[in-house]
Formats: sequence, structure tokens, C-alpha cells
Amino acid sequence: MSKILTEHLLKKLNNGKEDVYLVYPDAGAAKRYGKDISYEKILTANKERDFKTGFIKKLDINGSVKSKNFKAIIVDDLCSKGGTFMLAASRLKEMGAGEIYLAVTHLEDTVFQGDLLKNDLIKAIYTTNSILSKEHEKINVYEI
Repeated sequence: MSKILTEHLLKKLNNGKEDVYLVYPDAGAAKRYGKDISYEKILTANKERDFKTGFIKKLDINGSVKSKNFKAIIVDDLCSKGGTFMLAASRLKEMGAGEIYLAVTHLEDTVFQGDLLKNDLIKAIYTTNSILSKEHEKINVYEI
């Protein structure tokens, strides 16, 4: 389903005048979606997690961008509190990203406990109604 959400977002954002990049937040997402979504402008994150605490110690974005103020779509299957996506968005801003979007198949209600919805790093979230039972102005829900 993330593939469908991503392709929808690419059509919506890619008007030919701006650079739009797909961002895979980890190796798993790159492997899962890299073969299904045919697109040239790809950035991939590498993260290092502390397995004792569960927190991410380090996150780097691999790849280069051609211009500043590009748009980015972070693609993954599941979002809980959004910590990985917040770190990825922060790194993307450092690289010059203007607008950042998140496309996830499953968005848990625990997202309301994290910081993802409390700031403007990520402009909008696109997800399905598979898990989420609450509403928020930044969340766009597609029925499956």
C-alpha cells in the first residue's frame, strides 16, 4: 500500500519544476520498496540503534541532491511514535529540503505520543485506515 500512496504523492508533487526525492529511512525500506517503485531520485538513510534502549544513536542520509528547497517523501510500512522519521526529516532539512512528506501503510495511534505531529518538520502524513483510529489535520487517510 505504501507503493500506491507514494505513487499518488509523486504525481501530486512532481509538477516538473521541482526536485522530488524518495527517501527510504532504513535498509529494510530500501529493500522492500526499491524494487517496487521505479524512480531515479532516491536517498537512503542508515541508522544505528542502541538495542538496549531502542533509541537511534545515529542516522545518516546517503545520496546527493541537485538543488536546495527540494521536496522529499519518506516511505515506509509502519510508524509508531515517529522517532526515525523525525531524525530523517531533520537530516533532510540540513541537506536543504523544503517540504517533507511521510507515506506509511500503517500509522499507529501512538504517533500522538511522539513529536511528529507537534512541529513542522514533516508537512503531511499519508497513510491508510488499517490501524489509525484518531484524526489530525496533518494526517491524510486512505481507505483500504
